[in-house]
Amino acid sequence: MDKRIHVATIGAPFGVRGYFRLKTTTEHPKDALSYGPLTDTKGIAYHFTLVRVENSHTLVVSEKSTSDRTKAEALRGTKLYINESALPKILQDDAFYVRDLIGMEVHDAEGNVIGTVATVENYGASDILVIKAKEGGLKQIAFIEDSVLDICRDHNIIVIEKNHLL
Repeated sequence: MDKRIHVATIGAPFGVRGYFRLKTTTEHPKDALSYGPLTDTKGIAYHFTLVRVENSHTLVVSEKSTSDRTKAEALRGTKLYINESALPKILQDDAFYVRDLIGMEVHDAEGNVIGTVATVENYGASDILVIKAKEGGLKQIAFIEDSVLDICRDHNIIVIEKNHLL
């Protein structure tokens, strides 16, 4: 069975014609629309038309079955998915999907185990690795070059700068 990948969430209505914001999880927001119809958890397909790009993770879109603000508001918070098989294959050695980081073991530069990646969050500035610490609890680190020193997919290890942990 093909795994479903979350690529967008329907946000707030935009205007009175049934447009709404679509918050994407893709690197480039328009990519979320390039996989064809997106489906919700019930399997309902949504066909979007781009109205404009609002920012680096948000589009304003229309949807053919949503013609007014009330209908758009009713869809707010709906998570949208594609099948994993629809994702393009990664051809570069230093490229990966964020979902591939989840479950990877996190080490400091000296080789000490810090924990494992529980999830990856993004609050606007950059991705944040949320690490389930070996000693318990959660730690966070910004997913930026100064903090994440290496990603070794062959060994399922991420090496971080321990001093940058939050």
